[in-house]
Amino acid sequence: DSGEMIQERTGRSVREIWVSDGEPAFRALESEVLVDALASIAHPTLVCAGEYDDLAPMANSELLADRMPNATLQRFDGGHLFLIQDRAAFPAIIEFLGAATTGGVQ
Repeated sequence: DSGEMIQERTGRSVREIWVSDGEPAFRALESEVLVDALASIAHPTLVCAGEYDDLAPMANSELLADRMPNATLQRFDGGHLFLIQDRAAFPAIIEFLGAATTGGVQ
């Protein structure tokens, strides 16, 4: 499983990577194993991010969108709870999913 692969490659558990020095972070993305694997995700992907998210920095979302060949980054007004803070978020996600299921997403 991916947790075992991360442990084997980094010598650290997913939890240790995720929470480092008592500060939540998406540090797993720093692992070359995971970053390199993003390029293999060929499906259309919508990466959603809150502009003011203190838990998941915008740089993480930008990295995801940059490394996946068919990803689109959509920024929403809000923080980690942008889905309820920005009324445009839910309709945008539904629109993306609808286009993906009808073949409209490139």
